Amino acid sequence: MKRAALLLTILFTSALVFSQSKDTLVLKKYTDGKPHVVVFFKIEDGLHKKVKENVYYANGNLNYSGEVLDGVEHGKWEHYYEDGTKLSEGSYVYGHENGSFKTYYPDGRLAESSTYNMGVRKKHKTFQKRTDSSD
Repeated sequence: MKRAALLLTILFTSALVFSQSKDTLVLKKYTDGKPHVVVFFKIEDGLHKKVKENVYYANGNLNYSGEVLDGVEHGKWEHYYEDGTKLSEGSYVYGHENGSFKTYYPDGRLAESSTYNMGVRKKHKTFQKRTDSSD
């Protein structure tokens, strides 16, 4: 009985804190308190709807960020290497890749470029990694 009462208290408090927050919720934190997963919401018809998600590395740098509509990828998504260098970027329409997608080498140079139409890849090009002694 005490366990059930404690659980209800935690759920009520979480709901109260969430309802008083503006439009951002830290879903998960690292042990040092830095955010791991942060979601962004908009209020529509009295409901909080997720519109964006950011996930962070333990060092605080952004791992990826993306827009969401009705629970699926919709809009711009970007992924990063742990040092903060961009890894990839692209856009989705209702969960399907759509438009230009690019992947980068850790030095920031373009590695791959693809074009999609509602999840179907139409074009793809791979760029060779530099093999000179400066790497």
